[in-house]
Amino acid sequence: MLTLKIHITPKGWIKPPSRARCIAQASSNAASPVTHPLSLLQWLVTTQGASPLDLKVERTFRGEDLGYGLIATQEINPEDTILSVPLSSALTSEGASETEWSIHMAENILRVIKHGENTPWLDSLPKNINLPWLYWSSEEVAEFQELDTINEAYNLRTVFDTAVQRLCSGGNGNGNTAQYRPAEVAYALSLVHSRSFLSSGVHVWVPGVDLCNHNGEKANATVRCIHNPDVCQGSAATEEIAPPQVNSTPRPSIFELVAGEQGIQKGEEVTISYGKWPNDVFLLLFGFIPKGNEYDGLVLFQNLDEIVEFIAGVIAQGTGVEAESIDPIKDTDSRKQWYTELSKELSAGGEEEEGAVSVDIENDYTRMVLTPSGIDYRLLEGVGACLKLFVASTLASGAFHDVESCDAHKIEKNEEFLQALNVPILIATRCQQVLAGFSTSLEDDEKAVETTRGNYKTALEYRIGKKRILHSALAHFRLQSE
Repeated sequence: MLTLKIHITPKGWIKPPSRARCIAQASSNAASPVTHPLSLLQWLVTTQGASPLDLKVERTFRGEDLGYGLIATQEINPEDTILSVPLSSALTSEGASETEWSIHMAENILRVIKHGENTPWLDSLPKNINLPWLYWSSEEVAEFQELDTINEAYNLRTVFDTAVQRLCSGGNGNGNTAQYRPAEVAYALSLVHSRSFLSSGVHVWVPGVDLCNHNGEKANATVRCIHNPDVCQGSAATEEIAPPQVNSTPRPSIFELVAGEQGIQKGEEVTISYGKWPNDVFLLLFGFIPKGNEYDGLVLFQNLDEIVEFIAGVIAQGTGVEAESIDPIKDTDSRKQWYTELSKELSAGGEEEEGAVSVDIENDYTRMVLTPSGIDYRLLEGVGACLKLFVASTLASGAFHDVESCDAHKIEKNEEFLQALNVPILIATRCQQVLAGFSTSLEDDEKAVETTRGNYKTALEYRIGKKRILHSALAHFRLQSE
């Protein structure tokens, strides 16, 4: 995730709009809404070319927390296609840059609503998705107490700001006036971010399939995109030699919902996995935190520079030397030399040997994390390599000898301290440092769960998960040291 400087908005952000009001406002200049006798799935099959004709699922309300979902009305065999939708019926980011894909798709869905194309699909959409970067107040976002996620919420907020500037402020320069209100844009963005899949670099929002709820490893279905081979480079090259039949009908690209290996029982909800993401991704992009998410993680170091700065601080605190005096990356030349040595250390074999695997340490060693079940191997490697070079460079520099009133005994003690440092000690120290950065303790948070409500409770549950990861890692290191 990118990180930007936090800019708090004292008055908070906009309130979630009513979907009914949002559609009414957007459709004020359009034809009167049409009542559709077809259900969403019937509409997909009869008017959009979806299949199979004998669908074995129906849209059903699953409760306030889950909203609507797909329920099997008959037993579905393993790997059967549950729903197949032509991509021509989907909303995609085709033609948009990766930085503005969601604005592109949000504008498209707002245009559909405005022109009165009030299909059963639009009727089926939720009232809003409570994404923190769109609908939470700045005070509520601050309750994450985790700078990385707070920064990312504000970073995503710039997407909304850009969208409002483009869609709500004075038109597009072609004589068209602004058509949408900020609340409508926020509503559209919340849907686009929470209901789109990424396939071959293109974001795709597929009617019908977007009803599937997340169930992690317990999901009983998957999705796949099958692209039309008639539009690929290989097909074009073949046609130069053997032109296609005149009467041949191009096959459409399709997006499919497919039953898993165990099949799906009648009455069972059809679920998929949204991905192996940490809780911050789920909350910021989908508006919820999965229970017992084994893929949650806490970023202990953003990059190797942070590791270097941290180790310098630990050594300075333990020995009395100035951290700046042992900082190996204090200027451009020093940093370049340090990273050359670090790259050798992190390459397979640890030395410049033939066959060693080189690494891109600027990009390969970013966002190093702890998880509920273990430690990112890059974290172990990064801390280990930095520590090894630190010990060698600090001892060679004579930094301990330059400390005022540092006699031979003190120098010996400092060198013993340095050589006693190891990866578990450093990671445990970092865990304690991160925990100290929270304004509340895990114990206090767990006591407050029952009495906290709304977005504050969601933020509370979020940070509890992160703190438990830190406490679990510390318990692991304590056991190792016994």
